[in-house]
Amino acid sequence: MAMYKTYARRRESGKRLLWICLGCILAAFLFAVALGAYLGGKVAPAAPYVPPELSDEELRSGFTDRLELRIHGKYFDPGEKFVLADDDPYAAASFWIYRDGAPTFALETDRLLGRQTEGLADKGKLTSDISTSGLFEVGSLYAPDAVRPVYAAYENAVLSEYARTALGEIVLVFREVRPGDIDEMFALAASLPCRVTVCVPYSILESDLCTAFFTAADGFGTALYAEGVKPKKLAEDLNTYAFYFTKFDLRFLLTAADAPLTETLTAAGLLNYQFVTPGADAAESKK
Repeated sequence: MAMYKTYARRRESGKRLLWICLGCILAAFLFAVALGAYLGGKVAPAAPYVPPELSDEELRSGFTDRLELRIHGKYFDPGEKFVLADDDPYAAASFWIYRDGAPTFALETDRLLGRQTEGLADKGKLTSDISTSGLFEVGSLYAPDAVRPVYAAYENAVLSEYARTALGEIVLVFREVRPGDIDEMFALAASLPCRVTVCVPYSILESDLCTAFFTAADGFGTALYAEGVKPKKLAEDLNTYAFYFTKFDLRFLLTAADAPLTETLTAAGLLNYQFVTPGADAAESKK
């Protein structure tokens, strides 16, 4: 009987010790949670990458005044006389000066190389009487390694000649952005002694290279080639990528088929765009 009581007493003592241990563990856990919450409240939270609801002045702080890079480019054929009848202070003649590996204006560079220049528009049309934005499609970046140095030397000579004219701006148009291209793109832009805007495909917004591109773009105008993006998609992206659209005052290069996008851009207060196809075609697309 005495042995049973001793066993029962030890059993009761073991249960109490188990409950005490569990209680200690629970108390230590709750203390750790409370301490973590307290210390977390003492530490300032990290600033979000996209600043919330900043004013335009705050968004542009530390950047070149983007308004100086804003235009409403109206397409002109290189062979016609540039006449802008409206009083829009941002209006500019927009046209291709170089595309598909060939210039659209007669150049001294081509004459020296013995290349055909008859039939090209006279470079003398690029006068300072009107604001002009010339589109230059860079091709050498994508050329095979064997011919790339020669191709790049030619394009650089052509660009240098254009940069010495009365062009108000040169828009460097790149068909794609690949890893390793960004440094070369902005090195080319920085080498020109004139105002430069760098244009890339609209798809850059959803690319892994998006942040790297806009980090390198500080001080340059930036543009997106619309690539047939639909108004609904654009409206959604204006919210998703509001940081880039606002801070960089992104310009849109539009084809005639993209004319309806101007309504979406106007509603969002983004008025930096230019057409890269004839204005008559743009008017037709609105019917």
